[in-house]
Amino acid sequence: MKNQLIYSLIFAGTLLIGASSCKKTFMDPAINVNPNSSGIASDASLLPSIIVPVAYNTGGSLSWYTSMLDQQTVGVSNQFSNFSAYITSTSDYDNIWANIYQNCLINAAILNKQATAEGNLYYAGITKVLIAYQMGLTTDLWGDVPFSQAFKGASGNTTPVFDKQQDIYVSLFKLLDSAKSQLSSAKGGINTPTTDDVSSYHGNNAQWLKLANLMTARLAIHLSKVDPTYAQKAIDAIAAGAFASNADNFSVTFGTDGNSNNPNFQLGSQRGGYFSYGGSGTLGTPATASNYIFLPHQMFLNNDPRLAVYVTAYDDPSASAADVGDYFGSQNTPAASVNLVTYAEQNFILAEAYNRQGNAAASQTAYAAALTASFNQFSLDATAAGMTYINANSLLPADPTAALQQIMTQKYFALYLNPEVYTDWRRTGYPALSSAVAGVAIPRRFLYPLQEYSYNKANVPADINLTSRVYWDK
Repeated sequence: MKNQLIYSLIFAGTLLIGASSCKKTFMDPAINVNPNSSGIASDASLLPSIIVPVAYNTGGSLSWYTSMLDQQTVGVSNQFSNFSAYITSTSDYDNIWANIYQNCLINAAILNKQATAEGNLYYAGITKVLIAYQMGLTTDLWGDVPFSQAFKGASGNTTPVFDKQQDIYVSLFKLLDSAKSQLSSAKGGINTPTTDDVSSYHGNNAQWLKLANLMTARLAIHLSKVDPTYAQKAIDAIAAGAFASNADNFSVTFGTDGNSNNPNFQLGSQRGGYFSYGGSGTLGTPATASNYIFLPHQMFLNNDPRLAVYVTAYDDPSASAADVGDYFGSQNTPAASVNLVTYAEQNFILAEAYNRQGNAAASQTAYAAALTASFNQFSLDATAAGMTYINANSLLPADPTAALQQIMTQKYFALYLNPEVYTDWRRTGYPALSSAVAGVAIPRRFLYPLQEYSYNKANVPADINLTSRVYWDK
């Protein structure tokens, strides 16, 4: 596979949940410099070292943690079962925090500065979009986090402040505006990305520009409850030029050998039995029914043909286990990708935004397009089962609240294993989930990692627990 060596080198240093934690969050970029080399990594060598960790973080720990909390999956053994039962500690977040900052954002900051100085606008623009994507996820899961002072290494500030989430959002919108300007340039600079862009876009700046617009819409819709004007900002961002079909979906396909496998395959092969994508009786009886996870059970009851794509061997609501389907977890097929942003998500954003404005007709149009796009993504829109489901679920209720519930619930079904679902549930309350543990509320955020309390305690926000709400979670 193309770029196999790149994937293997990156994944060789990437650890799964429960491995030993890194001791320092903000690594000096000069630590591993070879004194006999020029000390300057090329733009082409840096770019995949950002794209791959973004996809691995999103499709790995961030997906597993959030999917257990929003009941798309369940942990059945060891630390996974503890997490599904809302038993977690600060040390559980050390590895993913380090992977985000050390394995991704440090390199992104270096490449952004370097490409900007060189006048390589496409590299700089792509990097800004990746930073906005990764930082958006990070602040959505933790709230206030280091950003403005986070990437200066030992020569700068190694105990960065935790920026307020609302300030980070302002910075991310500005970052995306800058990216759009650079990606819109007629000339990308002396060097432009080609095969070093290991995403589905392969160096196509026009595709990255579409993603920048859609990322603006995603961030805007998150704020639409605390500030209704952001619904229109989401609509405007998409109207400026976003996805036209599933051909525009942003994804990363993983390799077929060893450490280059996609994260779900790695989890199954290295930690089989820890995790279930179908169902489990190990947690006792959840409040809503007996021994099931909300997503597969509801899809089973509704004869949703996407369930057979998502999981294997799920044919009964009391199923004891199920593995992830090949589309998400195969070792050897091109479909074994992490889907980061999709055309279906874009249309669900529009459906929600129009609903919040009271424009029922426009919301209905976008919602129907979202449902069809989801089935098209999995090649089910032209099947008998797919058409039956679409026809039965394509109309929104007249009541705006009921319509919003249907939009968000169908988005929940469509964005399988995507951390965005957990953000949607927290800010809208849909789908209507009940706690898996009697008398214990579903967590609404991640805990700050132990390493931050060890090395940067003075700046870590005080009095934060699993039920503390982030800025937009009102």
